[in-house]
Amino acid sequence: MKENYLHNKIRNQEEKINLLQENIKNIESIGVPLGKLFNICVGIATLKDELYFLNAKNQRNGFYIKSIEDYLFEIEPEITRDIYKISDFKNQYDYKDNTRKIIFPYIVKNGSAIPLNENELRIKFPRCCKYFEFIKEELKKRDKGKTKIEPYYAYGRTQGLTRIGKKILTPTFSKYPRFMVIEDEESFFCNGYGIYYKNEIMNSLSLFQTDINLLSNENNILELQKVLNSNVMHYYISKTSVSIEGGFPCYQKNFIEKFNIPIFNDKEIKELRKLENKDEIDEFLITKYQLNLSVQNLDE
Repeated sequence: MKENYLHNKIRNQEEKINLLQENIKNIESIGVPLGKLFNICVGIATLKDELYFLNAKNQRNGFYIKSIEDYLFEIEPEITRDIYKISDFKNQYDYKDNTRKIIFPYIVKNGSAIPLNENELRIKFPRCCKYFEFIKEELKKRDKGKTKIEPYYAYGRTQGLTRIGKKILTPTFSKYPRFMVIEDEESFFCNGYGIYYKNEIMNSLSLFQTDINLLSNENNILELQKVLNSNVMHYYISKTSVSIEGGFPCYQKNFIEKFNIPIFNDKEIKELRKLENKDEIDEFLITKYQLNLSVQNLDE
C-alpha cells in the first residue's frame, strides 16, 4: 500500500511538471514575444527624486511651490513635466488623479536631451535657478560623489529623457499583474517598467503579418492591457519569475519579454474588446493560448 501511494504521488508530480512545461511552452510560442513587439524600458533616474518632484496642487501666483528645510521656492511650470511614480498607484483609476510633476532642466533637440547651461537657466527660469543653487551641495552628493554630474542639476542618469508615446506601466514587484495605460505621451515615469509601441514595427511587417499582429497597433492598447493583466500572465510570471518575501513576483524586462502576445484576428479583437468580466477574459485567453487549465487552476 505504501509503495502504491508513493508511486501514485510521484506519477502525479510528474504529470503536474509535464503540464506546467507544456503550458509555459504554449505561452512562449503562441504568437510574438512581448520584447519583440514592444520596447520594454526602465524609467528615468535622477538619483535624488525628492529634490526634483513637485505637487501640481501646490501653486502660488502661477508658480509651483517647492518646500524644503522650511523654505518655500517658486518653480516655473514651463520647466516641469508630468511624471508617474508607479509605486503611487494601485490601479488604473488612481493614475487619473496624478498631480506629480518633475523639474526637467533640459531642452530636447534633434532627439537628444541637452541640459540647460547655468546662464540659460538663470535667464529663462530664475526662480528654479535660485532653488537649484540652494540644494547644490545635496545634488553633488548623488551617487556618493563618485560620478561628476555636469551641470550639477542634471539627472544622475540619461535614460529615458527623450522617450515619448503612449505606454503601459508595471511595477517591478506585484502580487498580481498591474499593468496600467498612460496616454500622456510627453510624461515620464519611474519605479518600474514601461512598455512602449515601436513606431517602425507596423511599417516593417508584411501585409500578412500586419493582419495577425493587431495588438501592436496603438488603437488596441486597452485590449493589450487586458492580456497583460490576465491570470494567464499571473500564471506565467508566478512559474517563471522570482519573488520577494510575501509572494510578490518580479516583472522586470527579462521576466516578461518572453511572454507571447497571441495572433488575434479582427473578430477576436472585437470579442476581447467587449469582455469586461475578468473570468470571461481569462476563459477567452486560456482558449487562445491553448492552455490545459481552468480559470480556477490558474492561481495554483
